[in-house]
Amino acid sequence: MSRVDHDALVSLYDRLASVNLDAFEAGYFEVAYHALMGALHTAEDLNDEDRLRALSRLAAEQQAGIDAKVPDHRLATAPAAKRGHETIFAMASRQASARAIMARRDKQRRVEAGGSASA
Repeated sequence: MSRVDHDALVSLYDRLASVNLDAFEAGYFEVAYHALMGALHTAEDLNDEDRLRALSRLAAEQQAGIDAKVPDHRLATAPAAKRGHETIFAMASRQASARAIMARRDKQRRVEAGGSASA
């Protein structure tokens, strides 16, 4: 990935993460989720373990926030469980965590192969 591509992705990640926070704070949880997933996919493209771990934590925190503030919201844990589902924020947290593990393993493979850890 070129430096320009990397910088563009970092900028996009930052904007998506900001939209997530703004939307969540305003109570637009679905918009927040989609911005979070955009940030997650950008972090995947960057193969950035730290950003992926941060998104995993953020998704879990936002799920806890929904559950505490509006427990009857359709994205809250209790209503999702009644429907036999896991919440989308919980799934996002798990996906980000899994992708972080994959990013770490990719980095380890590159180092073991004699390459740079930051490819």
